Amino acid sequence: MKKQLTMIIAGGILSLLVIAAFLFPIAPGIVRAAGGINETFAGYDFIFTNDAAAISKTGVTGLITAFVFLIIGASFGVLGTIIPLTGSTKFSGFLDIVAGLCLIVTGVLFCLALVLAKDNLAVINNGTYSLGYGFLIAGLAALVAGLGFGVIGFVGMRGKN
Repeated sequence: MKKQLTMIIAGGILSLLVIAAFLFPIAPGIVRAAGGINETFAGYDFIFTNDAAAISKTGVTGLITAFVFLIIGASFGVLGTIIPLTGSTKFSGFLDIVAGLCLIVTGVLFCLALVLAKDNLAVINNGTYSLGYGFLIAGLAALVAGLGFGVIGFVGMRGKN
């Protein structure tokens, strides 16, 4: 019972980080500096495209993949958090490990957003581009949540229920 309660509490706390990974791409994901003017592009502009900012689908497939992995990781993480209520920590541990792997991939892809969106950035305008805090915090939150889900997944799969 102690292992199940620990997995539920840890999964709930890590779910807050997953929520942060969903929310922070609303903030500036990529910042362009040209001529003393900073222009920001929201992270979700690169995930769902934005015709007004000349961001097309062809250059951001890696970020779309990151968003899909975020959805899959969040789903498996929630299931892995709820299932210990039924008493199965091994299956819950497996789900947490899958969630952790998906969230780690998401975090890496969000942190590489500047590289993944370079084709669209050349079309927008010349200037120097930098990673905004939206993608950075979302990527770090997904990485930490992924590592946490991996740890509680291994703890859940180890030993008896």
